[in-house]
Amino acid sequence: MIRNNREFADFDTCAESVSRICQPYRLAAPSARKFRGCVRNFTAAGLNITELQLGRSRMSQDPAGPAGGGSPYFSLVVQLRGAARVQHREDEACLAPGNLVLLDSATATTVEV
Repeated sequence: MIRNNREFADFDTCAESVSRICQPYRLAAPSARKFRGCVRNFTAAGLNITELQLGRSRMSQDPAGPAGGGSPYFSLVVQLRGAARVQHREDEACLAPGNLVLLDSATATTVEV
């Protein structure tokens, strides 16, 4: 769901939201001072949906790391605009608007925008 009334936040606010909503992902940015982003979480048709609009950054998760160990789940990533690079297992995909990728939380993953 795309909404026009987005509230963009600084790096620390977005990093905390990503850690809380998208466990066990962590957010990193080359320049946290210049970073702006938006993280929204909502439910539609019984699905938990997270909308991310992030400045130049990297989201990564390691299932063996300190935030891992929870129940495994799958994430469907839908690229709505811009581009992203996803590394999952030994596979890599470059996403353009309209592309989809299914991620397994039990496998190390990195998403770069």
